[in-house]
Amino acid sequence: MKTKNIIAVSGESFVLNHGMVESPEPESFPPHIHEAWELLFFLRGDIRYNVLGKSYKLKRGDLVLSRPTVLHRIEPTGSDKYERVNVIFDENMIPESIMKKIPDGVDVFALGAAGRVFDIFTKINEYAESFSGEELSLLVGNLIIEVMYNLTVSDSLVTGQTPTNPLIAEALSYIDENLTSISGVDEICEHLYITKSHLHHLFITHLGVTPKRYVNSKRLLLAQRLIRQGKRASEAASAVGYLDYATFFRGYKNYFGYAPSEENARVSLDAIVG
Repeated sequence: MKTKNIIAVSGESFVLNHGMVESPEPESFPPHIHEAWELLFFLRGDIRYNVLGKSYKLKRGDLVLSRPTVLHRIEPTGSDKYERVNVIFDENMIPESIMKKIPDGVDVFALGAAGRVFDIFTKINEYAESFSGEELSLLVGNLIIEVMYNLTVSDSLVTGQTPTNPLIAEALSYIDENLTSISGVDEICEHLYITKSHLHHLFITHLGVTPKRYVNSKRLLLAQRLIRQGKRASEAASAVGYLDYATFFRGYKNYFGYAPSEENARVSLDAIVG
């Protein structure tokens, strides 16, 4: 898979990348969860966006909004070039009053290849040709805020989606409500009255990950947030449901690539290919 970065801009609270993938391969876009918010402005390609068991066929001008700690995935369904503008940003850069106005449960805004938001992303390209460094970072940061303001007044219809499997929906709801106390996959199966093999099949089919990996990912991301808020690593491990610190430490290092003690010394935003 060959990726061309057309624009790459990093600010204090965001990372933006305008990229194009020549021949997208499904295995290069695994399901993932991250702590920050993500905007993906779709420009072209044969792509589906999958989130929490829902699947959207993207069209030019669609804006995908991925929320923190929510599993999602880009799925190439053809060999056409895939082009998008991808923004990862910290929620603190957007006024809380605006974040509260973003409609719950909306994943994709069908904005089309015209209108204010399309113009905003066009401006990003234009500014990148004329500015650099702190000036470009400031301009792009302000444009991201402008996009979020526009979403609060958008009446665009959400693009068509495949309905969520009811068992998957119930499983995800149960996990969210009991994340820090779930004893294991068996508990989820007992709640749903299904076998482990059935649950495993549902998660792989609709989410692309195993139930165990999904729960662990959610717990580790919650622990990361608690550590960033000032808790010690051992306190965070206990708070999210780990009974053994050694297991937490190994899981944390495997998932993030560094030890819990290094968390606050690192940059909070990472560029994610999506």
